[in-house]
Amino acid sequence: MRVAVLGLGVTGFAVADTLTELGAEVLVVGARGSDDHRRLLDVIGARFVQHPDDAGVPEELLVFGPELVVTSPGYHPDHPLLLWAAEAAIPVWGDIELAWRLRDKVLRADGTPADWILVTGTNGKTTTTQLTAHMLVAGGLKAAPAGNIGIPVLDAIRDPGGFDVLVVELSSYQLHWTHRQVGGELAPLASVCLNIADDHLDWHGSREAYVAAKGRVYENTRIACVYNLADEATMHLVEQAEVQEGARAIGFGLGSPGRSDLGVVDGILVDRAFLEERHTHALELTTLEELHAAGLAAPHSVQNVLAASALARAAGVEPERIREALRSFRLDAHRTEVVAAAAGVVWIDDSKATNAHAADASLRAAASVVWIAGGLLKGVDPAPLVERHAGRLRAAVLIGLDRDELRSAFARHAPGVPVLEVDGSETEDVMSAAVRAAASVAREGDVVLLAPAAASMDQFTDYADRGRRFAEAVRTHLGGDRMTTTRPPASPRPGETPPEPPGGSRAARASGSERRGPVAVVAVRRIFAAETPEYFLLLGTTLFLVVFGLVMVLSSSSIESWVSDQDFFARTSRQAILAAIGVPLMLIAARAPMVFWKRWAWHAIIGALVLQAILIVVGFGSDTYNNNWLSIGGFSFQPSEFIKLGFVMWLALIVTRKVTVINDWRSGDWTQYALPLAPVAGGAVGLVMLGNDLGTTIILTAMVLGAMFFAGIRLRIMAVITGVLALGAFVAIRISESRSNRIDAWLSGCIGMESDPQLGKFCYQPLHGWQALANGGVFGVGLGNSEAKWNWLPEAETDFIFAVIGEELGLVGALLVVALFAVLTVCFVRIIRRQVDPFARLATSIAMVWIIGQALVNIAVVLGLLPVLGVPLPFISAGGSSLVTTLLAVGIVLSFARHDPRRQEFAQ
Repeated sequence: MRVAVLGLGVTGFAVADTLTELGAEVLVVGARGSDDHRRLLDVIGARFVQHPDDAGVPEELLVFGPELVVTSPGYHPDHPLLLWAAEAAIPVWGDIELAWRLRDKVLRADGTPADWILVTGTNGKTTTTQLTAHMLVAGGLKAAPAGNIGIPVLDAIRDPGGFDVLVVELSSYQLHWTHRQVGGELAPLASVCLNIADDHLDWHGSREAYVAAKGRVYENTRIACVYNLADEATMHLVEQAEVQEGARAIGFGLGSPGRSDLGVVDGILVDRAFLEERHTHALELTTLEELHAAGLAAPHSVQNVLAASALARAAGVEPERIREALRSFRLDAHRTEVVAAAAGVVWIDDSKATNAHAADASLRAAASVVWIAGGLLKGVDPAPLVERHAGRLRAAVLIGLDRDELRSAFARHAPGVPVLEVDGSETEDVMSAAVRAAASVAREGDVVLLAPAAASMDQFTDYADRGRRFAEAVRTHLGGDRMTTTRPPASPRPGETPPEPPGGSRAARASGSERRGPVAVVAVRRIFAAETPEYFLLLGTTLFLVVFGLVMVLSSSSIESWVSDQDFFARTSRQAILAAIGVPLMLIAARAPMVFWKRWAWHAIIGALVLQAILIVVGFGSDTYNNNWLSIGGFSFQPSEFIKLGFVMWLALIVTRKVTVINDWRSGDWTQYALPLAPVAGGAVGLVMLGNDLGTTIILTAMVLGAMFFAGIRLRIMAVITGVLALGAFVAIRISESRSNRIDAWLSGCIGMESDPQLGKFCYQPLHGWQALANGGVFGVGLGNSEAKWNWLPEAETDFIFAVIGEELGLVGALLVVALFAVLTVCFVRIIRRQVDPFARLATSIAMVWIIGQALVNIAVVLGLLPVLGVPLPFISAGGSSLVTTLLAVGIVLSFARHDPRRQEFAQ
């Protein structure tokens, strides 16, 4: 059989070698070819014709008269030789179709050829292919990565030892030539398209053609078509594919998985696709913490891990083997590889980012970047990428022979970003000049990132050559004596202390002793060390509110404190002591790792419930307005405040795990979504209600509903739950005379209290609160000059302290307090948006509902917008248990805000 092979690169030679081994007469046609390949063609008995791409059909090819043409991936579909073959009705195959047709040359023990698993996508193909092969080997299968990486697929199918499974990475070029000839249709065991973004449009001619080529990966799949839940285009490709009977669509994503999906729940990667009980259960694969050790914790890397796990599970690999494989896996070079760190600047090689989609993922992982970009853009407009990341760019260094499009993109969308250009055309000079330019503008805290968003062949052999030259230029520029390290230590986990540099701290070395004062300075700095502005804003606002609260407690309680204790400062002293306890506890909590809060969530809620149960059952409660105070040895506190703190951890832990089951409640056993959420949360609210504390009951209920809302529970389910709770609240109010009278007094507007002593009893406190606010006017009567605190206003230093603020500091002071709580709200929201782990996001949301919700309720009560409920103003009202627990809640949130997940991913 006469076969013409187009191209003499790695693929072209492998095709020629395979065909000559099978006895075919082979003529290789190419514009170029290495000397080694030419000599080897003579050895294997094939001929070579060097022919320019634009010179028509060579005479030798016409005389040869091929019966088949096998093209290398780089040949455009409109290449003159391919157009000639089409006109001459000569079948054209790609190397992948040839390998598929010949796959039965080496068989497995059962007499069948190796299974194929196909991997494609705009980005992540290589990592996912390597991960999948690694998992298969860990599962006891003989497997290898092939195609664009690892073993050439034509060599793999001829390996005498044979394989159980080949994991084949396919480019859009290769997929373009598949499924075109009868008898050559691939039938993979499983397949995945990881993502779709504009790339290689110059080769395919349009986005539609590019997407269509990628979609061929799913054709004829037998077991699992794996797609990206975050990329709708991949789902549509699965929907359009012709697959074999029984093949399933398996999604993967960073959120909680649905049935037949893989996803992340509470920092745990889980499989809800390859198990019989997937309606109600999921299998644990690994955790985000374990992925940090392998450098796979960045969001796009987690997606790759989930995709590879789905492919491996389709091949029968058990979850335990997948976990083992991930522990031993390491990324290849030139993929977000840390080259060096010096003078506070980290140098990163992501030369593998050969398109905008890959560069986008790298840029997102750093806060301040000097970006080295440029090369062959392959027909993709860089403007959206520049516009998206303009705010994080310190400067840009442009390389590549054609920089016009990038230059104009910066001029339009980032005119304030300094742009430096490297004009050198000699390969040896490019990276040295780029590194010098980047170093001239980089500042402490910056990342110098080589993520070109372009192919490399204009100035380099390939992306590896580009990355290697970048690393060499960085090391040369920095010099061994000035380079801190070529692999900086991973960012400390939340709560861990960063290691000292060799020889002790810089401060200690400078002073000549590690025992002197500077060490203490370093230690104090570490307490407040953080990576996010939200950390400092939340911490500073909280501390200001605590100090402001002490001032207002002194002012509002001094008179009654003198009457009861003959000491103007008695109540303030107690509050100051508890603040002195709570603030250090907050700072300690801020250093705890996230796993600490997950581990102690159950202990916290059980301990708080036991204390509340003791109060109700044994009757240690003090006989005051409500019976939720526990008095032991002269010390009184409210266990219900510790239930709030326990709810922050426990609700976040449970609801993140249950959200999918609750949303799919019709398909499972009711115990799966009701336990343990309903009995524990319901029991907590019920115990507090038995203590006659309506205000705390409302706050706890709001925390439960807030947890469900922010976790993503469907609104119609929440509407049903809210309706049931509202009905229960109505019944609870009406069966209690005290609660019922308070509500009735509020609804009446306190009109007619002169003739109704009962009404006057319940209106006395709110009326004097309103009088205090009215007396304050716009600017207030002055700090310490309140009249209401002279025994006119009950609970002036606790539940109604906002009225004293309004009287002494006026409308301006009251609005300042409201503004401070608005700042706290902004902090909470920004921290929520920054977090990657669902537990951290939900715990912060619950803390926000507690603290901000309680502040709004307290202020609304003082203003008469709500009936008297007996809830303090967070951080300001007198009350030790309330102050300590709210400070601890802020400490938990600070522990999340302390580290920027994006920077941690980059450091890993």
